[in-house]
Amino acid sequence: MKRLAVLTAAVSLLAAACAQLPGTPKEGAPPKESKAPKPEHAKFTSSCTFSHRASDDPIVFPGQAGASHSHDFWGNVSTSASSTYDSLRTAPATSCEPSPADFAAYWIPTLLLDGQPIPPEHVTVYYRAGVTDLSSIEAFAPGLMMIAGDPQATVPQSSGIASWGCTEGGIHDAHQAPVCPTGAKLKLQVTFPSCWDSAHLDSPDHRSHMAYPIAGACPDSHPVPVPKVTYFVKYPISGGDVTLSSGSTMGTHGDFVNSWDQAELARRVVDCLRAGVQCGPDGVPKI
Repeated sequence: MKRLAVLTAAVSLLAAACAQLPGTPKEGAPPKESKAPKPEHAKFTSSCTFSHRASDDPIVFPGQAGASHSHDFWGNVSTSASSTYDSLRTAPATSCEPSPADFAAYWIPTLLLDGQPIPPEHVTVYYRAGVTDLSSIEAFAPGLMMIAGDPQATVPQSSGIASWGCTEGGIHDAHQAPVCPTGAKLKLQVTFPSCWDSAHLDSPDHRSHMAYPIAGACPDSHPVPVPKVTYFVKYPISGGDVTLSSGSTMGTHGDFVNSWDQAELARRVVDCLRAGVQCGPDGVPKI
């Protein structure tokens, strides 16, 4: 009996010690819930610099060199009026990191200050979740083309599509380019639709094959969620007599052609967006 009492006491002491170990659930405590993926955390990025300028637009004026207003391009260094998916995929370089994975073509109208072109100082391209069901997001189809914003806009566009602001001073979501405080720089944000009709890489108006999500879900007409692309463009000026090559800064718009390494793009969709985590230009989840 004495030996049994000693053994019982030892077991009790061991149980008490284990209960004090980090991570050991207390008696009667509910089990910890696993962290669910969160749409607001799901993203990966490309970090880019200005590549070149030309009056070309391979989406609106394919094969017609010089037919467009001036555009500033970054990413694929070969982008021109004659660009195709195959030519973009065999380009010699990209001005974006990750390289050589991100060979996408990105462009916006040239910014003018007192009539003189001002190239972007830096561009961050965010690929984020546009829907709440992260498991439904798919990679863009190879060669998918998109346009965001309206170059002919004469009334304010939704700030969820296009807006201006300053890097400091609390100026955000402006409909036209503001004059920023001393020391602050002008910035532009353009966000693309993230719902695809699943059938067309482009459409006659270059817009109908894409749609913006509604209340965190894609409409039935455009059932396939793809990454939500947003350009964050920083300029080396604080503003002033600023216009766009297409006209008023109210007419902000941007263009995109998917010519990523498709396998790497698909991996990032799974590892970053579907997983609900933030990844950097290297595509590695941040812990």
